[in-house]
Amino acid sequence: MKWDVPLEGKQRKLQFVNKLWTDPYDSRHVQESAEIVAKLVGFCESANISKEIFELNFAMPSDKKWNNVWDNIYNLLHL
Repeated sequence: MKWDVPLEGKQRKLQFVNKLWTDPYDSRHVQESAEIVAKLVGFCESANISKEIFELNFAMPSDKKWNNVWDNIYNLLHL
């Protein structure tokens, strides 16, 4: 259990994600975190599996969606 997440534990994915990138001053930890994320992203791309399985979202929100959010905020402020 390198990352101290028990195999039989509950919410293993959440426990594991909370341990990634936790120590920016430990170069080994940063390297291991980067390698894990790279493997997950590479696995998703090579197998055509959605990144949502791993709850990773690297895509920027579409401009249309972003504009709708600002339009809603603008409308609320100018009632």
